[in-house]
Amino acid sequence: MKIVVFGATGPSGLNLVQQALDRGMGVTALVRNPDRLTITHENLKVEKVNIFKEDEIVDHIKECDVVMGCLGSHGSFFSRLPENLYTESAKVILSAMRKANKKRFIVISAGGVIKTSQEPLIMTIFRPLRIREVLNNLREMEVMLENSTDIDFTAVRPPALSNAQVTGTM
Repeated sequence: MKIVVFGATGPSGLNLVQQALDRGMGVTALVRNPDRLTITHENLKVEKVNIFKEDEIVDHIKECDVVMGCLGSHGSFFSRLPENLYTESAKVILSAMRKANKKRFIVISAGGVIKTSQEPLIMTIFRPLRIREVLNNLREMEVMLENSTDIDFTAVRPPALSNAQVTGTM
């Protein structure tokens, strides 16, 4: 299996790339800054791209089975992200996928995007803060994906992420 990973230099992306390589997959990491990708492997191809320029990414997507999105912020939980990072990048990725005739998209979203009655107390506390803008943009991205009936997508909504050792369980 061959995958393309957006956001491969961040903590989640690095973990995804390493786990895919450990399972024998071919990985193309589409990154802004190749120097930040600390992994080297014979099945890893690293390409510098601008995620907002479809013509820079469509050819890389043509060779994959699955497109995976691990975009996010660098640094702290409250670091400043472009207000529309998720929706604008998803528009470009989806358009490139259509041009490359690819259908499978897996993207990291976030717990708390869909408010439920069983929402953890921590989300009730944090929702009014800066994270509200991020959650709203993630929700808009998910609605866009739901309306893209030609794309088979999965939104993974982890309630929290860590850099702990991978265990295969929660």
